Amino acid sequence: MKRRAFLGTVAAFAASSLAPLPRSLAMVPTDDPHRWWAAGTDEMHYPFWAVSYEDAARQYAVEHGATVGDDCPECGLPDCYEHNPDLDAPAPWVEAVTYKRWESIGPETPPTTIEWLRVGYNVPCQDCADWEPTECYAFEDRALCCECLELARARHLDAIVGNTQVESCQRAAQ
Repeated sequence: MKRRAFLGTVAAFAASSLAPLPRSLAMVPTDDPHRWWAAGTDEMHYPFWAVSYEDAARQYAVEHGATVGDDCPECGLPDCYEHNPDLDAPAPWVEAVTYKRWESIGPETPPTTIEWLRVGYNVPCQDCADWEPTECYAFEDRALCCECLELARARHLDAIVGNTQVESCQRAAQ
């Protein structure tokens, strides 16, 4: 490296270290390590406000009866202290996961249906009366199934165009 290149690099490094960090890059320390976790089994997950994976899995296990105290994974006996000193520990099949998208959600309200959808879960359609989780799509900050999505798109386009006949035909068909 030549002297001129070296001095330029050192000067640039010194100048950049004196400049303040942009607000988006600055690390903001938080006193509360809690965040939302999705905990459950491979069939269903529930939101839990927890500090860690272990905390979220334990909360799910206690709330849904999936603790090792119910049935020992080693010997199969209930309340086995020989293999399990902690009977409230979560069963081995309990899983928990958190998402970067959920970091901004506060403790007051759990993740909404659309936030679950955006991280990849099947959710119930917000327009249908069906509560069963299904494959939904995000439209205007709502999770909609295929049929409701088509109707919502038609209503949206009709509102843009100003067509009121299609809306009345849809009501007559129902």
